[in-house]
Amino acid sequence: MDSSAVFSHQTTGATGWQGPIDSVGTERFDMQLMRSLEDLAGVEHHASFIMTRGETRLLTADAGIQSHCELAAAARSAAQTAWERPHRSDERGGGAVVFRIKPAIPCDGVFVCDERDGVSYGLALMRTLHRGRFTETELDCLRSVAGTWLSLISKHQRLLAAKRQIDAGSALLGSVQEIEEKLRQMMPSLTPREAQVCARLLRGMSTPGIALDLSVREDSVATYRKRAYRRLYIGTQFELVQLFVTACVTADLHQ
Repeated sequence: MDSSAVFSHQTTGATGWQGPIDSVGTERFDMQLMRSLEDLAGVEHHASFIMTRGETRLLTADAGIQSHCELAAAARSAAQTAWERPHRSDERGGGAVVFRIKPAIPCDGVFVCDERDGVSYGLALMRTLHRGRFTETELDCLRSVAGTWLSLISKHQRLLAAKRQIDAGSALLGSVQEIEEKLRQMMPSLTPREAQVCARLLRGMSTPGIALDLSVREDSVATYRKRAYRRLYIGTQFELVQLFVTACVTADLHQ
């Protein structure tokens, strides 16, 4: 790849962060991340992992790779190398470690790894050999944004985990009307409209869905949610679920 192509990749990648950032926590994230990787350094395939000593768990892998199993095996081998080898200063990028790997499949590879919030993440980047090996200039470009990628992947996984907990918990909370009544009893500081919005949030409804259900504007839903969170001294939907479940358990114990 010539220098003009590399410059094009760098420029596109720098302006292409909006897609991955906006899609964090949604089903679009992997596709948006793949586009950013491709624009930046001609990456054709990628997979992300959570890494612990003795185990590397596959989080996501794009469907274009020959085999998820082969990619996972290649990345697990790279992850083990990452744990065991000393890292040179020129392999560091934004706190992350970026180095070449030799996959067991016919392509060139780069592995990115680092810790975020106590969890070690890995990102395998692959390119078929007809595109050529990653150049040193491309490796430098990858290092310049490696830490940001891993931070986005970490945030994405935390949001997905929180959503799964919310989805699992909402099925046990009862109907919207039942939740609404409990909120009025246990959290009397909420206004009727705030209780309505919180009840629907607890059931896992989206902002557009709540707006449609209550016949109000989406920005009004956001305002009611913000006011309710302020009254309850919380900041997220997950905290709302925790607070409500705790209040329900406490109420049951006193009956």
